[in-house]
Amino acid sequence: MNQEIAEWAVEETDAYFAVRYPSRDEWRANRNRNPRTGGLTVGGSDAPVVEGISSFKSAQELMAELRGEVERPNLDGNPNIQRGVQSEPLIRQLFAVEHPEYQVADGTGIVFYSKRY
Repeated sequence: MNQEIAEWAVEETDAYFAVRYPSRDEWRANRNRNPRTGGLTVGGSDAPVVEGISSFKSAQELMAELRGEVERPNLDGNPNIQRGVQSEPLIRQLFAVEHPEYQVADGTGIVFYSKRY
Protein backbone atom coordinates (compact mmCIF):
# COMPACT_ATOMS: atom_id res chain seq x y z
CA MET A 1 0.00 0.00 0.00
CA ASN A 2 1.15 3.51 -0.79
CA GLN A 3 2.77 5.10 2.31
CA GLU A 4 0.62 8.23 1.99
CA ILE A 5 -2.53 6.09 1.89
CA ALA A 6 -1.25 4.05 4.84
CA GLU A 7 -1.17 7.18 6.99
CA TRP A 8 -4.80 7.83 6.11
CA ALA A 9 -5.93 4.27 6.83
CA VAL A 10 -8.62 4.15 9.48
CA GLU A 11 -9.30 0.47 9.89
CA GLU A 12 -8.78 -2.86 8.19
CA THR A 13 -10.57 -6.18 8.50
CA ASP A 14 -10.60 -9.37 6.44
CA ALA A 15 -13.46 -7.91 4.37
CA TYR A 16 -12.48 -4.27 3.84
CA PHE A 17 -10.04 -1.47 4.49
CA ALA A 18 -11.01 2.12 5.18
CA VAL A 19 -9.28 5.32 4.21
CA ARG A 20 -9.89 8.78 5.68
CA TYR A 21 -9.06 11.40 3.10
CA PRO A 22 -7.63 14.59 4.62
CA SER A 23 -9.60 16.97 2.41
CA ARG A 24 -12.53 17.09 0.02
CA ASP A 25 -10.10 17.69 -2.86
CA GLU A 26 -8.15 14.52 -1.98
CA TRP A 27 -11.39 12.57 -1.72
CA ARG A 28 -12.61 13.92 -5.06
CA ALA A 29 -9.31 13.05 -6.76
CA ASN A 30 -9.38 9.49 -5.41
CA ARG A 31 -13.07 8.64 -5.00
CA ASN A 32 -13.28 6.35 -8.02
CA ARG A 33 -9.92 4.59 -7.72
CA ASN A 34 -9.09 1.85 -5.28
CA PRO A 35 -5.89 3.09 -3.60
CA ARG A 36 -4.45 -0.44 -3.46
CA THR A 37 -5.27 -1.73 -6.91
CA GLY A 38 -5.87 1.44 -8.92
CA GLY A 39 -9.06 -0.20 -10.20
CA LEU A 40 -12.30 1.67 -10.71
CA THR A 41 -14.75 1.88 -7.83
CA VAL A 42 -18.43 2.77 -7.67
CA GLY A 43 -19.62 4.96 -4.82
CA GLY A 44 -22.93 4.84 -2.98
CA SER A 45 -24.41 7.71 -4.97
CA ASP A 46 -23.64 5.76 -8.16
CA ALA A 47 -25.68 2.74 -7.02
CA PRO A 48 -29.00 3.92 -8.55
CA VAL A 49 -27.22 4.39 -11.87
CA VAL A 50 -25.81 0.87 -11.76
CA GLU A 51 -29.27 -0.48 -10.87
CA GLY A 52 -30.81 1.40 -13.79
CA ILE A 53 -33.15 3.47 -11.63
CA SER A 54 -31.46 6.87 -11.89
CA SER A 55 -33.17 9.64 -13.84
CA PHE A 56 -29.90 11.61 -13.99
CA LYS A 57 -27.63 9.38 -16.06
CA SER A 58 -27.26 5.96 -17.64
CA ALA A 59 -24.80 3.23 -16.72
CA GLN A 60 -22.96 3.95 -19.97
CA GLU A 61 -22.59 7.63 -19.01
CA LEU A 62 -21.30 6.62 -15.56
CA MET A 63 -18.71 4.28 -17.05
CA ALA A 64 -17.53 7.01 -19.43
CA GLU A 65 -17.06 9.27 -16.38
CA LEU A 66 -15.25 6.58 -14.38
CA ARG A 67 -12.91 5.83 -17.29
CA GLY A 68 -12.13 9.54 -17.64
CA GLU A 69 -13.63 9.74 -21.13
CA VAL A 70 -15.86 12.61 -19.98
CA GLU A 71 -15.49 14.85 -16.96
CA ARG A 72 -17.67 14.16 -13.94
CA PRO A 73 -19.88 17.15 -13.17
CA ASN A 74 -18.78 19.26 -10.22
CA LEU A 75 -21.87 19.61 -8.02
CA ASP A 76 -20.28 21.72 -5.28
CA GLY A 77 -22.32 24.80 -6.18
CA ASN A 78 -25.60 22.88 -6.37
CA PRO A 79 -27.94 24.23 -3.66
CA ASN A 80 -29.40 20.77 -3.01
CA ILE A 81 -25.92 19.33 -2.44
CA GLN A 82 -24.99 22.25 -0.17
CA ARG A 83 -28.18 21.81 1.87
CA GLY A 84 -27.46 18.10 2.23
CA VAL A 85 -23.87 18.65 3.35
CA GLN A 86 -24.96 21.29 5.87
CA SER A 87 -27.71 18.99 7.19
CA GLU A 88 -25.48 15.96 7.78
CA PRO A 89 -24.31 16.92 11.32
CA LEU A 90 -27.89 17.71 12.36
CA ILE A 91 -29.22 14.44 10.96
CA ARG A 92 -26.44 12.50 12.73
CA GLN A 93 -27.30 14.26 16.00
CA LEU A 94 -31.03 13.54 15.60
CA PHE A 95 -30.33 9.89 14.79
CA ALA A 96 -28.12 9.59 17.90
CA VAL A 97 -30.91 11.04 20.07
CA GLU A 98 -33.54 8.74 18.58
CA HIS A 99 -31.29 5.65 18.65
CA PRO A 100 -29.18 5.61 21.83
CA GLU A 101 -28.53 1.91 21.25
CA TYR A 102 -26.11 2.83 18.43
CA GLN A 103 -22.73 4.50 18.61
CA VAL A 104 -22.92 7.31 16.05
CA ALA A 105 -19.72 8.68 14.54
CA ASP A 106 -18.88 11.32 11.97
CA GLY A 107 -17.67 9.38 8.94
CA THR A 108 -16.95 12.42 6.80
CA GLY A 109 -14.05 11.72 4.49
CA ILE A 110 -13.91 7.98 5.21
CA VAL A 111 -14.26 5.57 2.31
CA PHE A 112 -14.61 1.82 2.80
CA TYR A 113 -13.13 -0.41 0.12
CA SER A 114 -14.19 -4.04 -0.21
CA LYS A 115 -11.30 -6.48 -0.50
CA ARG A 116 -13.52 -8.89 -2.43
CA TYR A 117 -15.09 -6.55 -4.98
